[in-house]
Amino acid sequence: MGRIQFRSGDRGVTRPPASPNRRPNQYRSNSVSPPARSAKIVPVNSILRLPRLYRSCAACVIIAASLSNILFAADSAGEFTKPTIDIGLVASSADRTAAFLTNAIGFAEVPGFAVTSDLGRKIGLLNGQAGKVRVFSLGDGDGATRLKVLSFPETPGKAADQAFISSTLGIRYLTIYIRDVDVALARLKKANVPLLGETPVNLGNGSWLIAFKDPDGNFIELVGPRK
Repeated sequence: MGRIQFRSGDRGVTRPPASPNRRPNQYRSNSVSPPARSAKIVPVNSILRLPRLYRSCAACVIIAASLSNILFAADSAGEFTKPTIDIGLVASSADRTAAFLTNAIGFAEVPGFAVTSDLGRKIGLLNGQAGKVRVFSLGDGDGATRLKVLSFPETPGKAADQAFISSTLGIRYLTIYIRDVDVALARLKKANVPLLGETPVNLGNGSWLIAFKDPDGNFIELVGPRK
């Protein structure tokens, strides 16, 4: 029976033609075996034994995998250490705002911290005042959203125009995503918090929105399903 001969680099490799009782990719012991389909690392000498076209494809796969690993590592490292942000809120009364956040919305107060007048001056956020920061969290761990509440009764700030979110420039409202709008409605009703507009409003896709204000008129909206 005749043999078919083809070139692999500068070496000749032979194989018999396929027969009815033999799978075409079953080579004899002295022939090149097809690349393994497992996730194991392929030795370099095995790649060098492949035909030239296969070697080129294998090299492309190795380079692409290496670049993917590099890009994934860079992306996972990222530029930021937390995916959430802390929000500072200056209130006319820290006690009143604390009661509102815990009773009307469901925040949990966690340990806060103090800011000395010297530190406040150095970081450029305070003009000689000292501050006590009360911290309220939506969950456990470093990934939870936190509100940092301060008040300065001896040097009270000016209230902004809070008629609508378009009345004043700046950060105008908070959006909090919840599991059950009906539970939130019951909590707000118990805390005597009036709702804005015609809320709750059906947003579609099973989501509803509730809008209201905190004791100083800051806008807050809750978004979630009704169960």
